[in-house]
Amino acid sequence: MNHHIANQIEFPDTLYTTWQNTIDLLAQTLKVPAALIMRVHSSEIEVFVSSRSSGNVYEQGEKANLDTGLYCETVMNTREEPLVANALTDPE
Repeated sequence: MNHHIANQIEFPDTLYTTWQNTIDLLAQTLKVPAALIMRVHSSEIEVFVSSRSSGNVYEQGEKANLDTGLYCETVMNTREEPLVANALTDPE
């Protein structure tokens, strides 16, 4: 599936700061270790904004190849909410 690719878009610092604050609040409110905003490139996906929450193992700028079955990739393909109680024990 083709996804909109935003490689060349520059985001102002004020927008990035707003996203960071929103992601931090989201992780805190949902009581999850990580909340992310991902950026899609032609053959990979990148952590664009990562919550500063305790237990978050994702770092800004971290990249992974597409077509590897990542949860965020599944969401992009199906446009449905993933229901995964525990990603560490999920067989998929």
